[in-house]
Amino acid sequence: MNSLYAVVAALMLTISTHAAAQEFPAQARLFGSVTNVSPGSLNTELRSQGIKEFSQVSRLGVEITFHFANFLEVGLQYAKRNLENDETNATSATDYYSKIDQDLAMGIVRLPLLKTMIMRADVFAGIGGSNSQVNIAGPSQDGQLTKKDFKEFFASWYAAYGASFGIGYKNFFIYVEAGYESNKVDGFQRSGTISNSIQPLDLSGPYGTVGILFDGVTARKQ
Repeated sequence: MNSLYAVVAALMLTISTHAAAQEFPAQARLFGSVTNVSPGSLNTELRSQGIKEFSQVSRLGVEITFHFANFLEVGLQYAKRNLENDETNATSATDYYSKIDQDLAMGIVRLPLLKTMIMRADVFAGIGGSNSQVNIAGPSQDGQLTKKDFKEFFASWYAAYGASFGIGYKNFFIYVEAGYESNKVDGFQRSGTISNSIQPLDLSGPYGTVGILFDGVTARKQ
């Protein structure tokens, strides 16, 4: 995981170098996205417990980038995923559920393809990491899977790539984004009575995003 930490540290150093200027252009995004997933081993166990399967997972996040080398935008993205599925056939006598909790962060590079007063378009790629936790409470399984490592930033690799397009005016745009995220978690620490067959947790898949883009904002160092 030291290599992952080095990647993120290098990106943060790049941003801080830009921040050393008295005035510099910045870009901010607030977004929500939905990823189509098929976590086979997890869904198999959820079916056996009478709990709904995961076929789509959402995340909410923020991204800050800075203009770099006159033709790139480089920065950091953070997103939170907190999902819960209840019973397939809910009854008042039971309260079975499954929950996924993830923190996702990555350094991101965007290559602008179109910049006009009313339109923005780019392609991008990013790499970083995740901390993950899965809880299951069912008739024969009750426990937790954890893969977290805050000391070395994040415990598992995470990456994404795709393209975005926005329409607006001057500095404010509504944008959509389509891409693919690679998000596979292995080597969980286990507690309780969760089956050992849940391995790995694969939340990779194509995703779609809707968000707000503030472009060309001037940031100042005090």
